Amino acid sequence: MMMNNNDEHLKKIFETATQKVDETINESQKESKGPSRKVVSITIGIMLIFGILLYIGSIGLRSQKFEDKTDNPDWVESQVEKEKAQEEISMWQFEYPVKLPDWSKQPYNVKKIIEDEKVYDELIKFANQFPDIMTHTAWMPSSTQGDWEGAPPAFTNNVYEQYLENGEVNPHYSYVLKEDYLIAYSTYVQRLLNPTFGDWIFAQRYEPVKPLKDNSTFEVLKDMFSNEWWNDNIHTNQDYSALPIMVDWEGDNFGGLEFAERIPSRYGTFFGVVDVDEESEKIVIVDSLGQDNRGAEMLKINTPVKYVAFGVNDNPIELHGNLVITLGSNPNSSSINRIIIINAELVLK
Repeated sequence: MMMNNNDEHLKKIFETATQKVDETINESQKESKGPSRKVVSITIGIMLIFGILLYIGSIGLRSQKFEDKTDNPDWVESQVEKEKAQEEISMWQFEYPVKLPDWSKQPYNVKKIIEDEKVYDELIKFANQFPDIMTHTAWMPSSTQGDWEGAPPAFTNNVYEQYLENGEVNPHYSYVLKEDYLIAYSTYVQRLLNPTFGDWIFAQRYEPVKPLKDNSTFEVLKDMFSNEWWNDNIHTNQDYSALPIMVDWEGDNFGGLEFAERIPSRYGTFFGVVDVDEESEKIVIVDSLGQDNRGAEMLKINTPVKYVAFGVNDNPIELHGNLVITLGSNPNSSSINRIIIINAELVLK
């Protein structure tokens, strides 16, 4: 049987210890033949051998040494990212005065929202629930092919696919697609109505010492708008009060409303939802304003909305109005948003 280095080392230790015990006994016998000396020597030898056996046993019980793999291993990074994402979601799970989809209870992020197939489908479905939007986008080239006989092929809006390999124009290329309008409408409306999803909830102060018009946090909404609209309405006025969002711009509790107790993300914060009711003739109305110089349709969409905040004793405070946005194509073809807002207004009743 082959012995490893540890076994050979232990064997040598045991043989050496045994030899020393024998030598100790012999020396003791030379010095004295008395029985008490022999007993002492034998006892010492037994104790020494017992100690060696304990040492051997402790080696067998000693913890194994493992290679240190904690220098940013993949599984650690994955776990950290997962826990961080969960913490980010949890911090937004407070009580809302209106019913909101789970994906809108965290700040908008294109990777988390648009690139999530399930959420993407929900956004498309959200826009398609309004008949007027479906009517005005039905004729547009789509990124998906219909399931009926003779359905047109799927189109692309990828600028790198505008031409075929032989240099000819790709007949299935379009600068904007039907889905661009649907996704733009759904995400823009949610970002404007819902300060959590819009990521501007912390721009509101609970006891403002001055108006909120100069809070640069609202820059987070700039990517939704055309440069022309932003320059004319935000930069020219040097404030953000032209944004079609529900904010206490004057710092007077919206003219003296009595809100619930002062709790972060709760006090004085309105959350909006689309307020459609066909019986009362509150519907989403779409008007076509023609095409822009890129051949994209300019759609003016009037959406009935309802804003709700917690009032005294948690009784809801409701305000109603209309959010009117006009969608057109984005001249910046490298932008994630192929469709942007070229005009916007919030009208409260």
